[in-house]
Amino acid sequence: MSAQVIAKVGVENCAYSFDALFSFLVPEHLRSLVLAGTRVLVPFGNANAVRQGFVFSVASEEPPEDITLKTVCAALDEEPLLSDELVRLALTLRERTFCTYFAAAKAMMPGGMCLKTEKVYALTGKDPADDLPDPLSIQILSLLKAKKTPVRLRDILKKCGLQTDAALRALESKGYIVSETAVFAPVGEISVKMVRLTEDAESVAYARGLSSKQTQVFSLLQEIETASVKEICYYTGITPGVIKTLEKYG
Repeated sequence: MSAQVIAKVGVENCAYSFDALFSFLVPEHLRSLVLAGTRVLVPFGNANAVRQGFVFSVASEEPPEDITLKTVCAALDEEPLLSDELVRLALTLRERTFCTYFAAAKAMMPGGMCLKTEKVYALTGKDPADDLPDPLSIQILSLLKAKKTPVRLRDILKKCGLQTDAALRALESKGYIVSETAVFAPVGEISVKMVRLTEDAESVAYARGLSSKQTQVFSLLQEIETASVKEICYYTGITPGVIKTLEKYG
């Protein structure tokens, strides 16, 4: 058997008990992109659900004879997010902190670079006139027809008052809609709120007087000049409400 390019991938949402570096074939058109330190989409499990993965190594080797390897679906990065040194550090984290490979790699990634996968749906163009669906199906088809781009699964469930995707799977099996896996940036990670003192902060603080918690925030910002809300709360033990009050005071 001839050698193939194989990537060792840590896959998201794996329980620690069966977490491992899983092997996937790298198709020829992705070989320039699938490198150690990059993220990929891979088919995983018996249902071949598309999941996000982090590439820990890539090598040309002979695939195992008794196992049929699955193939990487897509590359999510144009260049590695992590250097070889940080990839090795992620491996060390996994062994010493008992987290998964993907979680260790995610902890190494720059802020705002994390992604999540989600199913999206769109119409196929098939006319349902010969097989008129039920009212719920009509509602789903109308929703998709009104959108120019594929619609997220969670948005369809919310707008149609559904708890499961059973109706969507039924429509997909009849050929009315098609699904695919898309990648999105979680809203909470798109931006970070930063905090700094105003030019007249000292005079305002003197005039109003500060509580002990407010003084902690004030002293920290005097020392480091600027920090995120999350960092300030972590280092001082206060809640975001304290920062909001100081902002209100000016």
